[in-house]
Amino acid sequence: MKKNILWNTAGNLFYGICTWVITILVVHLADYSEAGYLALAIAMTNTYEQIAWFNMRNYQVTDAKERFSDSQYVSSRVITCVIAFAMLVIAAFTGSTFYQALCIIAYMPIRIAESISDVCHGINQKKERYDYIGKSFLLRGVGMVGVFSVGLIVLKKLAIVLILTAAYQLLISLFYDCRKTFQLTEIKLKIFDKDLLNLYRDCLPLVIFAFFLSAQNNHVKSTIQALCGNDILGIYSSIASPTIAVQMIAAAMFAPFLPGLSVNLAQKEYDKFNKKLLKIYGAFVGMAVVVLAGAMLLGRWGLALLYPDDILDYYEFFIPVVWVTILYAVVLVMQGILVAIRKIWIMTIGMVADFLLLVVLIKPMIGLYGANGGSFAQILSFAAYIPFAMITVYVTIRQSKKEISNG
Repeated sequence: MKKNILWNTAGNLFYGICTWVITILVVHLADYSEAGYLALAIAMTNTYEQIAWFNMRNYQVTDAKERFSDSQYVSSRVITCVIAFAMLVIAAFTGSTFYQALCIIAYMPIRIAESISDVCHGINQKKERYDYIGKSFLLRGVGMVGVFSVGLIVLKKLAIVLILTAAYQLLISLFYDCRKTFQLTEIKLKIFDKDLLNLYRDCLPLVIFAFFLSAQNNHVKSTIQALCGNDILGIYSSIASPTIAVQMIAAAMFAPFLPGLSVNLAQKEYDKFNKKLLKIYGAFVGMAVVVLAGAMLLGRWGLALLYPDDILDYYEFFIPVVWVTILYAVVLVMQGILVAIRKIWIMTIGMVADFLLLVVLIKPMIGLYGANGGSFAQILSFAAYIPFAMITVYVTIRQSKKEISNG
């Protein structure tokens, strides 16, 4: 088990670092303009990847009674990948320059490859073959950095380099992930299986939540590009890139709390649930203090180490972006808590409303504060959603306790 956990953790972390590294490389091997194109491609395809994934992984690996077969999970992923790619192509040519659209479309097969690998990894996880998962991430990460960097040095064109990187990723997904996984279980594609509709129905609110949460970041970056220019977007995104580590650390830090919360709810131990909840909220505060202190002490040094010296002319972007990342991490943890108490539709409706709030705020904020206005708009929208989520949890647990005392 320790070996499996090591493979899984190391692989996920390594691939996450490699995905981040290419956002650094593009600045050094090209310029801030190409970094802007890459940033928007990553943000926009991440939004449509939520459709491809359908936020199904947790549902898949916890399907202990095998309500749906491995073949149905794989078949559902094929369908959602096709739909997501078609939607992305239409969106890319709506409101984007031709070259930006090409970069977006070229990046999407990387997301498709990730989605194919993800459904295979779900099967690997249930079969306890975490070594397959770890090796897959290692292969994909090394190839992503290698193909991307060599391609950019030789070819100089981001769109072409992304096509080559995507081709490599698809080859790994098809000839490593699928080949290894299909040796563990028999897979037959069932594209017209009526039970797939039940699977999509069960996961629908989760994918809507994930789509609109991801769309916030996409909308901020596309609006900054439209109002401030592509170079400013490239600088803004480059400064924001290192802060992704906060989300990765938060996921590792808070994940152990969630299974215990589910057990407390199942056993109606609401006092224990509330005590753990208070610890989580306290950890939010501790995380914010540590991250902000680290950002203030090491931010300038870190940015100067990673990027050309002129990046420090835009240091004013950094602390607001750090705040966005902290609040984003809190929203992700609150999502897990809301799923645990089964307030999934309330959680989703709240996120849709939160996205609409961002849309209303962002242009006036950018008009007042420049690119920083994008961060301020996100801070305000997340600052509205987090109390909403906390109040929902409080009311739900209070009602459950009241029902027990009355019953």
